[in-house]
Amino acid sequence: MLLMAWFLLPLIRVAAQTPRINSLEYRLAQTGNGADSLEVLLAICEQNFSLSLDSLRVFASEAKSAASVYGNQAEVGLADYYYTLCISREGLADSAIHTCDRWLGRLSYSHDRGLYVRYKMLQVGLMGLISRTNEALDSAYSLLKDAEGVRDTALQIRLKSLIGSTFSDAGQYPEGLGWLYDADRTSRDPQYDSLKNSNVLFFNIGLDLNYLGKYDSAGFYAERTISLASKYQNRFMLAYGLGLKAFILSYTGKPALAELPMEESMRIFFQVGSIYGVINAMTAMAKYYTAAGKPGKGIQVCRSALSLLAKYPIVPREVIYTQIASCYKGAGDYRNYASTLDTLMALKDSTYRVNGTDALVALNARYAISRNEALIARQKLQLIHKDLWIWGSVLLILLISVGVWFTFQRNRARHKAAVTLAEEKERKRISADLHDNIGAYAAAISAGIEEIERRNMITDPEFVSNLKEYSAGIISSLRETIWAFNRESVSMTSLCDRIKIYIQKIQKVYPGIRVRLEESGPGQKTLSPVQALNIFRIIQEGLHNALQHSGGTEVLVRMTIQGEGMELTIEDNGVGFDFEGQQGGGNGLNNMKKRALEAGFRLTYCRAQPRGVRVRVVSEG
Repeated sequence: MLLMAWFLLPLIRVAAQTPRINSLEYRLAQTGNGADSLEVLLAICEQNFSLSLDSLRVFASEAKSAASVYGNQAEVGLADYYYTLCISREGLADSAIHTCDRWLGRLSYSHDRGLYVRYKMLQVGLMGLISRTNEALDSAYSLLKDAEGVRDTALQIRLKSLIGSTFSDAGQYPEGLGWLYDADRTSRDPQYDSLKNSNVLFFNIGLDLNYLGKYDSAGFYAERTISLASKYQNRFMLAYGLGLKAFILSYTGKPALAELPMEESMRIFFQVGSIYGVINAMTAMAKYYTAAGKPGKGIQVCRSALSLLAKYPIVPREVIYTQIASCYKGAGDYRNYASTLDTLMALKDSTYRVNGTDALVALNARYAISRNEALIARQKLQLIHKDLWIWGSVLLILLISVGVWFTFQRNRARHKAAVTLAEEKERKRISADLHDNIGAYAAAISAGIEEIERRNMITDPEFVSNLKEYSAGIISSLRETIWAFNRESVSMTSLCDRIKIYIQKIQKVYPGIRVRLEESGPGQKTLSPVQALNIFRIIQEGLHNALQHSGGTEVLVRMTIQGEGMELTIEDNGVGFDFEGQQGGGNGLNNMKKRALEAGFRLTYCRAQPRGVRVRVVSEG
């Protein structure tokens, strides 16, 4: 079986000389020598499996020479890669591995990924070909960890396919199938179908299933290999698919049906010029001849394959010796059969000493442990990232919330300041209007009445006296309003002083009634101008009612400050009034209630003890 050599074969495009190569050769003829010729030579070498081995050698040598003069390091490395690929196909595996080692010492997966992967895959394939399977697997596992770390899907598929075919070559078909299926599951994206097929993934799955006796499933993968090879015009894989189909037909007792696909497979391999493919096809052909009852032809095919291997030692000889032994047994030539088995045993003992099954299992177990450790580390890192993301999101939300709150508070403060400033301007404007207009007119009226009185122009003194009283009242009311509106806030001390002045003035009109003011609590408490003016008007109205209608001898005004709250009471010792008849309240009481409500206070009234009326205004603070 030993299909590891396919890793020496990058993507195959078309067999023999293709229109693409013809076009590139024409371009090369037009460019002559120089940097442009290097670009074209490298492009031709990229089509390496559409070239014969001799043609590849010529173009790779020219590319290497041109790169040494005109190329940068990447171009020098790429030209040397194609030359190394050429000598590896000629069977010079040790020399090719030496070149790979030299370049891999200069390159790194992180900085020179494309060129590094080319040399690494070539190195792994070559080590497998010369029975350094353990080293090949160890190197493949190491590269696979790198590919998984950076999530290089294409490289993961190639490496898992390689590892799977290596276990299958060692006869560990279930283990090999596990890796091959894993390669297929790495991505179900159809864009990787061409890569999977050209890396012999579906062919190897079908071959393993055939060896395990699952012929129907094997046939499915053979047809899939053929279908995808036709879709992507990959004649190399078409040959593999046809060979697998013939192989399955031979195993299921249908050798006659296997002959046509087998011959077509062989023909394509010869056209492509793939030594490895030809040897595999010859081995399969020998199996077919043995199954078809023609072991002599099978022996001839195997001898031709051994002659080819002598010139191009591209696969281990035990592959051919195993098949030729089967042919001798089928022909009844037990002497040559026994001799071939001895040779085969010696070859296998040598190989087993280097690449024992136990060693392969140990390598796989070591990789599995390393992979699980890396997986656990990645999961821990993901959890840390997730926690950081969550806490970062929470912190961001908190910061945004705090920012929004501060912005709201700042805007609110600005709005409040703007409103306060606007109110202040409006108060000053109203005060100025009242003073300049209404106040001027009221003063003019008062002066006019005095002039009329001085000239004895009106003979009714009481009428003139009333006019003077009214004009004086207007002026007094304006002064009180202007006093309140000219301030941003009014302290309780200032309000009480204003009330005292008013009481002194009104006391002269009612000498038989004693009016007094009591105040308690901090005088620094402030009221807004609207509150202060309304409280003053309530006291005016309350005193007016008590002095004119109570019939009492004493009126008490009490101002009490407790914390942020305020309480105002106006109490007389008069006869009171009919509370039931005044449930709706008169105009005076209604005005007082409205003013209290406007100022944010609550007004109530009740009978005083032992007699009289008590009006109570309360602010809860």
